[in-house]
Amino acid sequence: MSQVTSITFFKYKGFKQKWKALKNMGLLPKELRKVEGSIFTKLLGSGGGTGFGVAPNFGVYGLLHVWESKEKAELFFKSDLYQTLKNESSEQWTTFFKCYKKIGAWDKQMPFIIDEERDMNAPIVVITRASIKLWRTIPFWRRVPAISKFILTKDANIFSVGVGEIPWIYQVTFSIWKSEEEMIQFAHKDKHHGEAAKISLDKNWFKEYMFNRFYLVESRGTWEGKEMDDLI
Repeated sequence: MSQVTSITFFKYKGFKQKWKALKNMGLLPKELRKVEGSIFTKLLGSGGGTGFGVAPNFGVYGLLHVWESKEKAELFFKSDLYQTLKNESSEQWTTFFKCYKKIGAWDKQMPFIIDEERDMNAPIVVITRASIKLWRTIPFWRRVPAISKFILTKDANIFSVGVGEIPWIYQVTFSIWKSEEEMIQFAHKDKHHGEAAKISLDKNWFKEYMFNRFYLVESRGTWEGKEMDDLI
């Protein structure tokens, strides 16, 4: 058995579903930390538009778990707790992935373990997480619209969304790419993202920063009405 990470995106429609999802942000984290086999977990809100908007999106939330093993993860997805979350939402999409490169920390820890048996042909998952210094939030967010608009034009990007623990301050990005080479081209060489990343690091805008790469193991469910089982 080896460690695996999952993220499930839930879509909510109508006031009743959205209100329940918002309440879960305050009530669920303590319960989720008690789930058997869970090493690390975060319940994440999303931004408007493509997920990178400044205004929150009350219709999309993400649930990230780092698991001791895929077997432990499957127990959760069969549990009453997950079934309740599923029934309270309109749509669900789950991906499983394993870490092969890690930089930085999340809440002063690094829960991800490197998997030495990487599938070189699998799509690449990238998770970044930044704790932005309060006085740097405005210059940081000024650069976000151009980056998020540009990423939608990249054929190599399968999916991307901005999520976070606390709006504007604790920002997380989740993206899936066809290949590592194409992801690197965008992350480091593109004038929009590459320049923004360099400035953010050079000027020390972050209290904490993490950049991790994973390879996709499994995708299941639907998103925007599209079957997502065929990503790998």
